[in-house]
Amino acid sequence: MARPQSPRGQGRRRVIDAAVELFAEHGVSGTSLQMIADHLGVTKAAVYYQFHAKEDIVLA
Repeated sequence: MARPQSPRGQGRRRVIDAAVELFAEHGVSGTSLQMIADHLGVTKAAVYYQFHAKEDIVLA
């Protein structure tokens, strides 16, 4: 059975929300894409799929 598809943009929103939480705790420079991925329970590639760089998340 196929997984239900997420509404468009929900993945980006999850990454942004996780990043904001980690940025508040560790600062932008102290937060890596791997930390964001670990927080979400996904691979770093999944984060890169949504954003090409941490700076893109900061600007989102």
